[in-house]
Amino acid sequence: MEKIICGIQQMGIGVPDVESSWSWYRKNFGVNVKIFEEAAEAPLMTRYTGDTVHSRTATLALSMDGLRALSACGRRRGRRVLR
Repeated sequence: MEKIICGIQQMGIGVPDVESSWSWYRKNFGVNVKIFEEAAEAPLMTRYTGDTVHSRTATLALSMDGLRALSACGRRRGRRVLR
């Protein structure tokens, strides 16, 4: 059976400064569309933060080039990914 990774749906990466990291992700991963960005307290992470609640920022972003590549990969395998 042929195994192919056509893309990564989602991952979480902790960075100390979201704004300065944004340009790095654009350059290295081609992430060019920010869907949302939201800051909130993260009480469910206390077991990883010494029982201290920290404020965190979540950003969902994607690469339009990545979506085109994923669609092409699906077509090669006989699947329709995007319409």
